[in-house]
Amino acid sequence: MVHMRNPWANETYTGPWNDSSRQWTEEFKRQVPYSRQNEGKFFMTIEDFKRGFPLATVTYVQDDYVYSYFHRKGASKDSEKFDFKMRGSGEAFVSVDFYNDRMYPYGCSGETTATLTLMKDGRAINTTRVQSMNGFGYLHLKDLDRGSRYTIGVSSLRWGKHSVRDFAVSVYSAEGVVIKDESG
Repeated sequence: MVHMRNPWANETYTGPWNDSSRQWTEEFKRQVPYSRQNEGKFFMTIEDFKRGFPLATVTYVQDDYVYSYFHRKGASKDSEKFDFKMRGSGEAFVSVDFYNDRMYPYGCSGETTATLTLMKDGRAINTTRVQSMNGFGYLHLKDLDRGSRYTIGVSSLRWGKHSVRDFAVSVYSAEGVVIKDESG
């Protein structure tokens, strides 16, 4: 069973194991935080979860980390670079985020692919392929150097015919960074 929560605190799930389901015996209710209130929380089987949510993301949160980003609107090139300098040393998550198709009117978006690369002194440290159907791609780096300059490369950008060419690059780390594009 998967315990789900609608962030808008409104429950509309009517599938198996919904709050009114006859499947809820007193024995099952004692095993989980069962409630009939419409607070947005409900249960579903793992099989139903997989069918309903073919892509799921688990968020990594550190209370003392800072999210720094650069928002690119209307990208016109097939390749873009963004620079940042680490203030401290240690772990960082570098990502590129494409907007979900649901954020745009029907027909105004399309499949986008790209390569996300982190470079230091012109050398690639790590790279990954990104597809807009996933919404984002990221690199987890454990040992970035204090005071070093890094470049985030977003290349091989392939936009769909009707894509809105917006995306963001970000760094999630213990200390905020300033991300600049090629124009500074």
